[in-house]
Amino acid sequence: MRDLLLLAVQLIVTPAKLTRPGGVRSVVAESLLLKQQLIISRRSSRRAPPVTSLDRLVL
Repeated sequence: MRDLLLLAVQLIVTPAKLTRPGGVRSVVAESLLLKQQLIISRRSSRRAPPVTSLDRLVL
C-alpha cells in the first residue's frame, strides 16, 4: 500500500517538475542519481580480511 502511495505521489510530482524552468534537466539528473545509487547498492561488498594476533602485533 505504501509503495502504491509513493508511486501516485511521484506520478503527480514528476509532471510538475517538468513544467517549471530547468525541469527536464532536473528530472534527468534525479534519474541518473537514482540509477547510480542502485548500481552501488547492488554491488557486492568485499569484507576486510580477518586480522590475526600477529597482524595486530606488527601494526
